[in-house]
Amino acid sequence: MNISLGEFIKFLVLLLHRNQIKLSLRDHRPWHTLLYKLETKTRGQRRPAFLGDLQFDWDGEYPKSLELEEFLDALILNNSVVAINPQLNEYLIPKEIIMLWSDCLGMLEEDATKFLDTALELAKKEFKESGSATRT
Repeated sequence: MNISLGEFIKFLVLLLHRNQIKLSLRDHRPWHTLLYKLETKTRGQRRPAFLGDLQFDWDGEYPKSLELEEFLDALILNNSVVAINPQLNEYLIPKEIIMLWSDCLGMLEEDATKFLDTALELAKKEFKESGSATRT
């Protein structure tokens, strides 16, 4: 399965947006927890190679991946996802980005699409548990 961490996050953000799931661009805890769960629960299964390469730091309350942290911050810095309030919990994805990411999502191999579906279901639960159940 040939999908990078960056592609995975972009596609997951798009799927969360389509499903009207609120995501926080300030609170990265649910993102780290989600990726950690995906990394541990899918060992031995067909999954993207980047999961095996992620390193998690357990110095805090939850596992953190520096690579994931940097990518989430980059989404705002390059205006792929635009925060519309100071709390960074309301956002929009520009139409051009939605179209671009949707086109790329449509070209994924079936295994990658299935893995994203699995990740989306886990993400719905993770974001709901973090207090972000519906997108505004």
